[in-house]
Amino acid sequence: MHSPKRNRYARLAGPALLLGLAGLVAGCGPAESTGQAPSADRADDDIPSIYIDRKVEHLSDAVNDARQAYEQHVAVCEQAGTSVKPLDPAELDLVGTERWQLWRMPGHLAYRREIYTVKTGDVRTPARCHFDLAVSGNHVYQDRERSLVVDLATGEEQVDVPDPEVLEVDADVDSEDLEKWRGWQGPAETFVQGQPCREWRSPRGDIACYWTGGTEWGFSHVNNGIFAAHGGLSPDSIILEARPAPGATGDKLTTTRFDIGVTMDPASLLPRNSEARGGQAGVAK
Repeated sequence: MHSPKRNRYARLAGPALLLGLAGLVAGCGPAESTGQAPSADRADDDIPSIYIDRKVEHLSDAVNDARQAYEQHVAVCEQAGTSVKPLDPAELDLVGTERWQLWRMPGHLAYRREIYTVKTGDVRTPARCHFDLAVSGNHVYQDRERSLVVDLATGEEQVDVPDPEVLEVDADVDSEDLEKWRGWQGPAETFVQGQPCREWRSPRGDIACYWTGGTEWGFSHVNNGIFAAHGGLSPDSIILEARPAPGATGDKLTTTRFDIGVTMDPASLLPRNSEARGGQAGVAK
């Protein structure tokens, strides 16, 4: 059975289900053919500052379904002679993707998930073919004094008491987990954004690559199986690259930035425009 601490991130997120923080590290596999021994919880006092920026895109046979649906909708509007207000190219690039940001430093943890979709005007009006980019998701922040969740779509903030366990690095792996992914090939040693990574390949060709540079601070690099965005964040096991098998439907993850050991202002981990930073919470611009 998994340790009860597996669900401690649920207390950080509260009802913000989009983050999927409950049970996020469930279902781990072997980091190498000889397995990885269970490790004790680590206090975060010696963890260097870490910032990671990742892009997630849902694909069906290498096609972004949401973007394709938007383009088909625009074509139908144009054929019907309806007034069209399309997305600009930069907005179109975001459709069907998510942006995941993770910050860690001693005594502080933050995670931001932005989800990009398309919204249209009222279908009963000529504005039914006027398209805008919609941003939803959450920004979660935790330190030793408080926890904070901001809904990016509404700006609603929820402040709660701190949960010290959230700041620990808890990468325990039980024996049952170690047997789950024996059919996968690997690991192959590689690098992503200059960081060491162990890449695994499923029998059907899915790829998952886990950061190995954090073992001294208690981070795990065990294989967690096929990556799925709805599984959300694991602050204890950091995936740097993933892609579905050829011809399959699944989520592709790309790391666009990885900073470690850089100077970081704790205030920069708070949600932009949040009341906690002296502003008004809302959608980040």
